[in-house]
Amino acid sequence: MAAGPTKDLSEFTACFYEMGQKSAEGEKLRAVGFKAADPNGNGLCSLAELETFVLQCLMSKYPKDPKKKDHRGDPLERGRDLFDAFRPSYIRAFNDAKDYKADNGDVLEGTKTSTADDFVSKGEFRLFCAYLCIYASMFDAFTKVWFTSNSRTTHRTTFLLGVRRKCHDVLPP
Repeated sequence: MAAGPTKDLSEFTACFYEMGQKSAEGEKLRAVGFKAADPNGNGLCSLAELETFVLQCLMSKYPKDPKKKDHRGDPLERGRDLFDAFRPSYIRAFNDAKDYKADNGDVLEGTKTSTADDFVSKGEFRLFCAYLCIYASMFDAFTKVWFTSNSRTTHRTTFLLGVRRKCHDVLPP
């Protein structure tokens, strides 16, 4: 089992890492990113809107390549493959980001029961991008350990041993 992140993780986080940073460059990228993620301009992003944003970012950076073929012989869609690979991370990033700011509980105009806490606001968008990278990294580590496990041991034991091997410098013995 190779140490460090997979190529998939490196390519995925290349799209969102800077947007999650507290820097002038991150702020500029977030302004453009949030505008793309908030197509109706209401200042709030649903999970569906953010998933569309993630897919658009990945497809833009890694467009379909008709010259290269995937394992099925179809044109390689690297952006779509990365989107599918890390999809379990999106809802976790969304839920953690949307819960950051305090919610006054007021129902949003035009909805029956939705409050601001049901969406990611512009002020929470940086956290969404940072959480995307964090949860994708955890998912990457988990899948590396899980799919290289020895079938003679329990999955829990294998996973914990794999994590210990990968994180030996930060975990106690």
